[in-house]
Amino acid sequence: MSELAGRLAIEAAGTALRRHAGGRELLIGGVPGVPATRIVVIGGRVVGTHAAGLGAEVTILERSIRGVERFEGRVRARFSTMDAVEEEVFAADAVIGAVLVPGASAKCVSRDMLSSMGEGSVIVVVAIDQNGCFDTPRQTTHADPT
Repeated sequence: MSELAGRLAIEAAGTALRRHAGGRELLIGGVPGVPATRIVVIGGRVVGTHAAGLGAEVTILERSIRGVERFEGRVRARFSTMDAVEEEVFAADAVIGAVLVPGASAKCVSRDMLSSMGEGSVIVVVAIDQNGCFDTPRQTTHADPT
């Protein structure tokens, strides 16, 4: 399931960034001569691996040095601290929360951080069944995803 969710998270972000969905009118893969879409993935794994090859400006925030090392050279990888999360969320077009701490809360993105994001930016929560890493989780469906 994490393989599916990890891959679909990027697609969900791409769909939500389109104009008809109220997004910033951006394509994940970009367009020549236009700045790349800025995607932040909190907790790399499958989501980060999938995002790395899409042509976006991807930043992976990881809590382990091995996790950071896994992505170095392919995307921008940073050790996940509260300051790093705040900086990256502020600058992102899309933030994908891919953190799962079984049986525990993984909250690392506050309501204030989310309100600092620009209009039309997107958040995607992969582990919504565990409340994800955002302060404001709300389960949706494929039929009504936003």
